[in-house]
Amino acid sequence: MTKTFLFLFFSIVSSAVFADEHIEISKQEDPEFGETFYGINYPGCPIVWRLDRSSENPSIGIKETQSEKSPCKISLDQQMRLRSALLDRVLADLKDKQYLQAFSWGKLPRDEKNELANRFTIAASKSPQWDKKTGKKVGKAAKDVYYFRNLVNRENIFSELTSLFAAHNLVLRAEDMEMIIVGHVDIPEAGIIKKDTVPIDCSILFLITRKDGK
Repeated sequence: MTKTFLFLFFSIVSSAVFADEHIEISKQEDPEFGETFYGINYPGCPIVWRLDRSSENPSIGIKETQSEKSPCKISLDQQMRLRSALLDRVLADLKDKQYLQAFSWGKLPRDEKNELANRFTIAASKSPQWDKKTGKKVGKAAKDVYYFRNLVNRENIFSELTSLFAAHNLVLRAEDMEMIIVGHVDIPEAGIIKKDTVPIDCSILFLITRKDGK
């Protein structure tokens, strides 16, 4: 049902435009599942945010969806401009911003250069708690279930995203990391070669709080 609905939604947003001073955002409600879809159909990088509202809890979660067939063909800075417009629209539609409590991503690659995934890989490979030969955490980190979450927050790997929410007095912090994929990549400028075994991707959930604590 969700995949079918998303297909129809992308058809609906096909007229969206991205101009120098204006970004058009389409909105589609799915009352049956308590979901609202916001989309920007920028050529080469369509982005959809799915808002889920629990019938038992007033909290709202955002999940970003991108095409799995091809990565974004625009820079990360340009992508953030699209996300900024989406966040502006979502917050304008919500009656109380404090109910916006979570933001989640699936796979990390968001552009052709895999910039965010590479940041994640580099941060982990530089950590003394990661063994590139065995591809495993070592020492106390081996037992620390929050190792990757703490790494992401400490290194501020998603700085553009955290800044985006901070502009609205919202704090975005990694809370849960799942589907950690370990493999081989070649990032010579960071001292990572293909024989190294390093984290290369993951699914991540961020929690959203107000800076004023309210």
